[in-house]
Amino acid sequence: MEEPSGPTDPWTLFVLSVFRLNGQIVEAGEWISGSVGQTSSRWQVLGSTYVPQTAAEIARTLGISRQGVHRVANVLIQEGLIESRPHPTDQRTFLLELTERGRQVMAKIYSQQLNWSSSVEETLDVGRLKKASELLTELGNALEPEVQRLKKIKEA
Repeated sequence: MEEPSGPTDPWTLFVLSVFRLNGQIVEAGEWISGSVGQTSSRWQVLGSTYVPQTAAEIARTLGISRQGVHRVANVLIQEGLIESRPHPTDQRTFLLELTERGRQVMAKIYSQQLNWSSSVEETLDVGRLKKASELLTELGNALEPEVQRLKKIKEA
């Protein structure tokens, strides 16, 4: 019997599709955010600070390291796009939130993103897109306990 030339199981094919899609979204994000002098990673952190959050909260939400959030946040603070203020209930940490200038930059990015999204949505069935989003959320929720288990093994 001939060996398959690549993965054939449904989960691996799905994951490879998600990796490809993620790469495409990040590339589009670089173009969108680049139009106002930002990067996709800066956009992610900026967008997370509409509601004041700690670096750890942002990292958990975005699925990136806390150190990565700190690195990007420090640049955004220097640029005057976000600010750091004491956390009202935890004196060991700080909340990150948008400044007025940051809100202006996010408004420009969001305008660009809406234009791009509209052109993409013209080629898609919006109902299926909503169902796909629900499925991805469901998969993320199902995977979270396993990801946490793997983190504990790695840390041990």
